[in-house]
Amino acid sequence: MRSRWGLLALWVIGAIWMAGIPAAAAEKSKAEVLGAACEHLVEVLNEKDLTALFGMMEKMKDAGLSWNKELTLPVSGIVACKTPEELYVLWGMYAMDMTYAHLFGKGFEDIVAARVELEDRIGFPRDAFKKPVPESDREEKKNKSIEMIHEMIRQSQENPVLLHTFVGGFYGSTLELFYLFCSLGLAAGVTDQVTDLINSHIPQLDLTYQILDAYGENGELAQLLDVGGRKAVIQSIMDVVKASLGNVREEDLQKVLSIVEPVRAPLKAPCQ
Repeated sequence: MRSRWGLLALWVIGAIWMAGIPAAAAEKSKAEVLGAACEHLVEVLNEKDLTALFGMMEKMKDAGLSWNKELTLPVSGIVACKTPEELYVLWGMYAMDMTYAHLFGKGFEDIVAARVELEDRIGFPRDAFKKPVPESDREEKKNKSIEMIHEMIRQSQENPVLLHTFVGGFYGSTLELFYLFCSLGLAAGVTDQVTDLINSHIPQLDLTYQILDAYGENGELAQLLDVGGRKAVIQSIMDVVKASLGNVREEDLQKVLSIVEPVRAPLKAPCQ
């Protein structure tokens, strides 16, 4: 009898103890996470901060960096064999190469053609975002770019292609940006201006991480959008840059390249 009551007492004590532990929060639905991510990302990717970020590209010239076509991605022979996940990242990398070319007054029609081929393969609704802007009107181009980002975020709640292109593309553009900065910085020499250029783009790393993290409360979305450990890659770059804040050295740029190049290499590899 004593044994039975002892067991009952242990069961009651265990039940009381377990009742005091908060239940694990139920995973949010995809719709809930997509809606919350949209609201958050439109807020953090606001016009003021994006305008400031776009303007910082001008610091490439102030830092004494120059145009080097060989650093940009190949414009032919690399798209046809890539997976959709790789193409989403390439979409953003090509966008950064276009920005780099435009900044130094170089033509980029070949990059545009490569991106059109890419968009056709992923089913990107290009016509929905086609708003011609005079080539010389940089202010209007900037405004249209911000509008496009916000519209992609909103439409991504219903359109998986836009969701993947937005997330993968922002990730890709950030990787390409730091690839260019570090490659050009090593070639030109690490000056105070190069250090300022790198440090001023820490917000882009933070934004990229926030974008990748915004979908983490739904397991399926998190797995789909953090493919290949994207968050870990961005975190590794942030760790290097923030650790050397105010005192960027050649070895810091080399460390960043050692993180970016293994991701970039298979994306630029020619199709067999």
